[in-house]
Amino acid sequence: MGCAFLGLKSGAKVDYITLDIAADALANEERLAYVVIRRVNKMEFLIDQYETISDMAFARKPNESILAVKMILPGQKQQIKVIKPGKEDIGVYVLFTNPGENWKVILEGPLKKEYRINVKKNEVEEVQGNLLDLLSGIPAVNGLSIT
Repeated sequence: MGCAFLGLKSGAKVDYITLDIAADALANEERLAYVVIRRVNKMEFLIDQYETISDMAFARKPNESILAVKMILPGQKQQIKVIKPGKEDIGVYVLFTNPGENWKVILEGPLKKEYRINVKKNEVEEVQGNLLDLLSGIPAVNGLSIT
């Protein structure tokens, strides 16, 4: 039943992306915040406004671009797994009480299997793909490569 709702055929291979989110102890002025993850293209992401994302995340009828909405607590780590969108990018938005300039970040394709996102006081400070994915882009040395 869940697969039919997602438009997936039974037995279809589903790829996931894992987001490891680490919230600093002072994140959102020591209050809970929400992380919104959605399918986007770069142009949508650039024009996304805080109020629009907040409205989408808490609407009675969820926007179909939303992949996940999760609460995060200061000083805590959380792992969020979402279905990898086709060829679209992923926007990660943190709904802070008083958002800073960098309240959102885009994960552009080709998407990696895992990302680490650090949430600081009122901003998303850094995004990293997993180490193996980062190292796989290093050219071979003396016939050795990382795959």
